[in-house]
Amino acid sequence: MESQGLMNAAKALQESELAWVPQFLSEFKGDAEALKKFDSAPEEYIRSRGYDLPDGFHVHYIDENGEYHPREDNLSPGDSGFRLEARVDHGNVALGICIYCPDSCNK
Repeated sequence: MESQGLMNAAKALQESELAWVPQFLSEFKGDAEALKKFDSAPEEYIRSRGYDLPDGFHVHYIDENGEYHPREDNLSPGDSGFRLEARVDHGNVALGICIYCPDSCNK
């Protein structure tokens, strides 16, 4: 089944402990130096703070203007594939936890 990998990703996301995200967002918001570090290696930055992410997922900080950090320029309307994204909102900012698989998530 082509979407089995996506279903596995959904299960991994469902089983993840994400209770840390609102506290992380409140500490992170407005900290330009932290955002710069996050932009260069978001998953590494989060793990260095002692937090866990589901396997295969990447993250974005979504600021007050709805801008994604780091930007995700590699997707265009003509791209095809599977994408699963969860957002944890805290006030007017959020953390997007995403997985994108070009063509298939069966790899």
